Amino acid sequence: MFANWLKTKLRNTQIKMVTQNDLAANHLFLLAEMRASVRDPNADSMKQGLQNELAIIALAKVHLMLHWELSERDNDFQLALYGKYRLAYGDALIARKAFADQYGSSREPLVSFDRKFTPNVGWKIHYKHFGK
Repeated sequence: MFANWLKTKLRNTQIKMVTQNDLAANHLFLLAEMRASVRDPNADSMKQGLQNELAIIALAKVHLMLHWELSERDNDFQLALYGKYRLAYGDALIARKAFADQYGSSREPLVSFDRKFTPNVGWKIHYKHFGK
């Protein structure tokens, strides 16, 4: 019984991490496209890196859809991406807060990483989407 609970907890944790990585990477990719539109010289390399990471994230999602657990190496890589995206989003929040403080407002409300990158249907239904 405890083993099943532990296995379900591990699986749900991996699903959550990969899903948040996917949502965050897509968000950062859109930001990179905006940077490219204003001719930022670093935007193209940022977009290329994010495209590569999105491909790896997509493969991890396929593994989870097939009811496989991520290997230790894949899990460590996804965890590294998760930390990287949390840090990047945190930096963006700090910049937006500074902008809002200086100019009076910001269009989009400032929300935490976990709140921003949550599936619209919620985690319980999202986990069921991946099956047991």
